[in-house]
Amino acid sequence: MSMFKSIIIAAVFLMQLPLYAEHPFILVREQDYTDLQERAEYEPWKSLKHKALEDASSLKFNSAESYKHRARTLSTIMSVNALAYILDEPNRQTYLEHIIQGIEIWDKSTPGNLRDELNGAKWDTTVPPGAAFMNSVLALDIVYNDLTEDQIKRAESLLSDVADYFNNTNPAWKISNDAVRGVWALYDNNPDAFDAAKTAYRTHMSSYLSEDGVFLDGPGYALARLTNVDREQKHLFMDILEYQGADHWYDDPQMVACYEWMTGSALSPTKQNWTFGDTAPERFISSNKSGLLRAGSFSATAGAYARALQAPESAPGRLSTYLTYNPHSNGSEASSRIYTDGGAFFRERNGEDHALAAALWNTKTAGDHAHFDVNSITLAGYGSLLMANSGYNGWGRPYKGFSWDYIKKRAVSSNTVLIDYSVGEDRQPSTLNNHVQRHGSGITSGFTAADFDYASASSGNAIPNGTQNRALAFVHSQDGMGGYFVLWDTVVAKEAGAYANVIFHPYSANYTVLDDGCAYQWDMAGENHPKLSIHFGTEADSVEFHDGATASFSWKEGLVGKYLKANFLTSDTDAHASILSVLYPSDDAYPEPPIARIEGDHYSGLTIGHHPGVVDYVINADETAEPCNIDDITLQADQALFRKDHGKLKWFFAKGVKLLDNSGTFGFSSEKSALVYIKADSGRVELGEPSVMTFYRPKTKSILLDGKVVPVGEPDDGGMRLLVPAGKHSLYFAESPLIRLNGDARPDFFKSLAEGKKQTVVFYGTSLTVTGEWTRAMAQWFEKRYPGQVTTINAGGSGQNSDWGLGHVQKRVIEHDPDLVVIEFAYNDAHEKFQMPIERGLSNLDAIVSRIRANNPDVTIVLQTMNDGWDAPNGNRSRSVRPQLEAYNQNYRIYADKNGYDLLDHFIVWHALKLYEPQKYQEYVPDGSHPNKEGSLLYTWPLMKSWLEEKSH
Repeated sequence: MSMFKSIIIAAVFLMQLPLYAEHPFILVREQDYTDLQERAEYEPWKSLKHKALEDASSLKFNSAESYKHRARTLSTIMSVNALAYILDEPNRQTYLEHIIQGIEIWDKSTPGNLRDELNGAKWDTTVPPGAAFMNSVLALDIVYNDLTEDQIKRAESLLSDVADYFNNTNPAWKISNDAVRGVWALYDNNPDAFDAAKTAYRTHMSSYLSEDGVFLDGPGYALARLTNVDREQKHLFMDILEYQGADHWYDDPQMVACYEWMTGSALSPTKQNWTFGDTAPERFISSNKSGLLRAGSFSATAGAYARALQAPESAPGRLSTYLTYNPHSNGSEASSRIYTDGGAFFRERNGEDHALAAALWNTKTAGDHAHFDVNSITLAGYGSLLMANSGYNGWGRPYKGFSWDYIKKRAVSSNTVLIDYSVGEDRQPSTLNNHVQRHGSGITSGFTAADFDYASASSGNAIPNGTQNRALAFVHSQDGMGGYFVLWDTVVAKEAGAYANVIFHPYSANYTVLDDGCAYQWDMAGENHPKLSIHFGTEADSVEFHDGATASFSWKEGLVGKYLKANFLTSDTDAHASILSVLYPSDDAYPEPPIARIEGDHYSGLTIGHHPGVVDYVINADETAEPCNIDDITLQADQALFRKDHGKLKWFFAKGVKLLDNSGTFGFSSEKSALVYIKADSGRVELGEPSVMTFYRPKTKSILLDGKVVPVGEPDDGGMRLLVPAGKHSLYFAESPLIRLNGDARPDFFKSLAEGKKQTVVFYGTSLTVTGEWTRAMAQWFEKRYPGQVTTINAGGSGQNSDWGLGHVQKRVIEHDPDLVVIEFAYNDAHEKFQMPIERGLSNLDAIVSRIRANNPDVTIVLQTMNDGWDAPNGNRSRSVRPQLEAYNQNYRIYADKNGYDLLDHFIVWHALKLYEPQKYQEYVPDGSHPNKEGSLLYTWPLMKSWLEEKSH
């Protein structure tokens, strides 16, 4: 193992210790110092060390500064000097003296001391000194063995007095106090107090999270509490608990999800916070984040997202960052993700800061920093925020004349829906018919796909005089055409004839009326002149423009803008209104195409003419009404969105029971209402209850539901009928057969088994065979079906290709005189390191099979293509090093068809899963190449099992 790798391992796995030990023991031990010093030869530790030593020598405490700044300075002094003490042995005495001097700042007689002004009633005098105290205790623990007995007594006396204060106050900032109490109890060898602090910390921290790990107080407070250096006791205590083996946060499902949400979903592509709750639209600043580098401890996904946010060498050079950094070689941008209790966070996958993105906020409970922003949205694109909520610039603070009530307590300050609401004074809006709850019922349905995302959420009891269901669809940029967003708002008022009020806050004050009551456009600040247009599928009964604000700590990010309030009259019979809005972003490179309203029997909507002949249809309809016909598309649905390319249906989405082109070749029908999205060879389905569904798609040989082949019926109209269970499902329409039955209908192998003869099976291939759980499943299948008759031999070679396979076929296969041989080598034949010509992969396969058959002409041969790979965070680049994998797979398909051998095409199954369920795929192939046990049984074994059952009958 190289030095670099040993450093990585040391950084990732903090040793768990007994609860109490010799100093130092809280977050590091003296025996670790050598390893920590060696890390400093490599980045980012080298840069972190440099910063720490520089700050340790230059940073001075200034008694004239404000209390908050004095506390932050002391926290930094203690942290950097403790780290410098570990890393810079020749100058330890200097750092030791700095730490002793720092502890004296807790003495009431010291000018500018931090003890006198401790006050649990204020954040400034509670949380920043809490961080200073924790770092003082950690520093004392580290230098303890170089202190005299008198120095130890003096330091402990001062810090004990501070600890007594924190132990006897109950400030509003619970996790700060829990952490401070806990670290002192640990140092002071007080198990009962430590356990109490640990328990309280878990209770309070967990209360900040939704069931799905979304931070209830919004993105701003998530990043502050879990990463910021000025309150690092709030997050560092987690690492201390892990280090002590006293609690397990790194594998806590809610906290894992929270770190993935916070580092990925909670930010726009421009690295600005989505403005939900008390959150300003600030851009991410890495220099004040000491808790982000540990994200990889929670999951590889969180680590990759964090790496994309923060270059490790840009982090502050503090003890906490140096000790808790979990290295991650590759950064990656977040992909679209839905949190049932939290919201939908959609973004394009190009990883660029000008990518389009949207977020829909809906939690089932609310935090103290929540706003009345249920079902609100925010948008970003082309390097700019496009739509924002009211923001935040500090608790209780107004912003540029807009009251704190406007910012915090009025739904009209966010991109929401109200019913019968009149604004009144712009800067102090009315409370009449304001939202009455800060949470809704969460996301009720939705899915993410490669080029299309959808989510629907319910307002629950947030609106006092009715309900609202908001559906958000995101059409990604594709085929050279820009992306856009669609909202379907379904409002039911308590009284007929009420008005539904749709509020939109574009991130600008500069707007143009394109078509009064129907279309409006705002110009944003930014390169290439980004814009956002709002188009209504049904003309609004009236519209209003009001002054609105997005508050921010930074003058660059906050603004006073002009927002739109569009009013739609609900039905005088059922108090219902269905409102369709298209939100179209554009810039100089992607100008807005022509958008026009359309209307017909039982439907209304918009067309978007991207290019000549390429038109999107965005439809609001009624699935309980008679089917409607829209440009040769039969539709029976509440919501629909589809693209036609020169008259041909290209892809579609529908919420209903039918969408079908009039030629009957592409679309679906369902006995029960369904969400359906289909593009090319894949799709999504969501059902509230089981339904018989019929799918129409040319050239389809079989359908995979959630990666598994399902039996289909063929009705008279040429569709494929199947029973789809309730729930969310992925669809894949395979044009190539998954199982190629080219061989004998019932091979001699199975005839011999039926006659009671003993048979031998050899699995021959790469590590996908060696480690494949499917081989054990197959052995168990034989033992259950033919007890004692079948011997299975796994003869694969890890890291080997067909050159090796040909060279070892005699010893590893033929000498066992097999009756059935299952072969795969294409995955490693494709590896760049072997530089194998594709033709040689085919000739090797032929030679291997020929030699086996020369030994036993009656042997049954089964060929396989295996799973796809991906570039996992381990740095193996499993997919990148196999750029022509499909060409090597094709060798097996061609050879099987030409020579009459059965083939199991696992690649099709796994590739579909990778494309359309990427998170699930990565979970099942964690290292980039090898399916884990669960994945192998779910996605490789089923084809083999189907083949066995087919051939054994």
